[in-house]
Amino acid sequence: MQSAHFGMAATPARGSGVSRASDRAGALVVDALLRAGDVFLDIGAADASGVLAAAQRVGPLGHVHVFEAPDAVRQDAADEIARLDLAQVTLHELALSQANGHTQRFVAPLVGERRFGVRIDLDRAGAGVLASLAGFEHLRFIVAQSCGDARCLFAPFSAAGWTLLGIRRSALRCRVEPLGGAAPSLQQAPRDAVVVRLQGMPMPPSLHPQELARLLRD
Repeated sequence: MQSAHFGMAATPARGSGVSRASDRAGALVVDALLRAGDVFLDIGAADASGVLAAAQRVGPLGHVHVFEAPDAVRQDAADEIARLDLAQVTLHELALSQANGHTQRFVAPLVGERRFGVRIDLDRAGAGVLASLAGFEHLRFIVAQSCGDARCLFAPFSAAGWTLLGIRRSALRCRVEPLGGAAPSLQQAPRDAVVVRLQGMPMPPSLHPQELARLLRD
């Protein structure tokens, strides 16, 4: 298990019931979109179980890179990774939001030419990280979660032709719904969103994450 160090940003815990529901919904979408052999960047991991679930999803031929997770999450994940001998997970002590414009240069050798996906906590890593990730040709999806709103997704991704969706969650299910082409107002902005590269087919008004996964490009 390797580690890169710029200095870990201090971050508040996400402990509210709304945050936990958001984390569960985001985990469902990530699980649906990840494929065996993928590279996955978890930026601001909410809990160790999500890291382990992603590692199982990508399998031994894929890799999971964890950035900007709280110290307790990183320690729990490290303990489980060691216990399960998961070579496909790297916990970084690097705060990408403090990389001073070098995010793309640091991430490039980690993903290479392989397709990859990202889950990002927008409250721990800001729009600058997103803008850097938008430049990668092999990026397939981003699941962005926030206690505020996800409007910063629109500038780098909507103009580039990505499909933007909001995550609607309830006690029993998680659905994703297309967002309009214009940036929403603060009242309309989703807290959690998904941006994906699709095959150009029409989007239904609402769909399950597994249905969304079938629309993604290979």
